[in-house]
Amino acid sequence: MPEDRARFDAAYELALASARESLDLTELFRTLEHWRRTALIQRDPEDFRRVVRRAAELLPGQASPVDEPLAVTRAKAGM
Repeated sequence: MPEDRARFDAAYELALASARESLDLTELFRTLEHWRRTALIQRDPEDFRRVVRRAAELLPGQASPVDEPLAVTRAKAGM
């Protein structure tokens, strides 16, 4: 999602800097795998919206309003 681009860029740069310093690619690969999975789940915006709503409902145990902005629901779900 467009709003995740800056978060990806920051995480990628941090992992890349760490890899340069340590000469260990483990964290870089973990970061890329996390964002690959994030991109896969976000391929279908409606499915992603449902996943986020479900996660947000499971954590506090109550439903989110249908008209709640996705960004607010994602924050509740920690996504």
